[in-house]
Formats: sequence, structure tokens, C-alpha cells
Amino acid sequence: MFGPAQVLSRFINMVAGISLAPLTLAIISAALMTSGVGVLLATAPSIAGAMSFAVIFGMGDGLFSIVTGALPLALFGSDGYGRLEGRAMSARLIVPAVAPFALAFAMATICISWALSFTVLLGVTALAIFAAIGRLAARSSS
Repeated sequence: MFGPAQVLSRFINMVAGISLAPLTLAIISAALMTSGVGVLLATAPSIAGAMSFAVIFGMGDGLFSIVTGALPLALFGSDGYGRLEGRAMSARLIVPAVAPFALAFAMATICISWALSFTVLLGVTALAIFAAIGRLAARSSS
């Protein structure tokens, strides 16, 4: 369900959201992934909840793959884009590699619901940061 949801979100973006700004896509992506974890937290242990999580989180992750290349270009321009992407790529490779182990450790140490709640809090923080970036970008373009 996760993979088809990724493809579905990219298809919807291609058909209906092609004119959306990369920052808007980042906000939608973060909101979907945060909501997916929230659904998992609220419905566990439930197969329907886990399936809903996979679809919602997968749709957000599908958009995230688009955002990772488009957002830095939109925010910083093409000058030095390759260098910037190279630096960002290291974080984008390390964080997903470490995240499952960190989440498993948190689940074993502080319990599943607290670990998922902390994950939702991180997602809400990401949304707030994206909103702040949007405000800064709007001010600088005025």
C-alpha cells in the first residue's frame, strides 16, 4: 500500500498540482507524513489504522521525493545548486538510515505511544519551520 500511495501522490501532483510551489508541496508532504503517524498513534493496534498509515504516509513520502530536489532550487536559486544539493544529500542519506534504529530504540526505551507522539511533534515542528520559511520568502520577495 505504501508504494502505490507514493505513485498516486506523484500522479495527483502531475495532473492537478503541477503549478504548486515547492514550498507548498513540502508543507503538504510534511502534513501527510505527520498525519499518517498521528493515525497510527490513534488507531494502534489496528490493521485498518496501519493500512491508513501506510497510504497517508506513503502519499507524503511520494511528494517528499519531488520536494527534496525542487525546494532548495526554489529557495536558493540555481547558483551553487549542485554544491548545496551535495551537502543536503548527505543528511538525506544519513537520517533515513538512522531513523528506524532511533525509533526502535525510543519505542523500547520510552514506549511506543510516547515514541510516536514525539515523532508527531517533530512533524508539527517541521510544518512550523516550513511556514516560517514561507513567511520569510514572502517578505524577501516584497
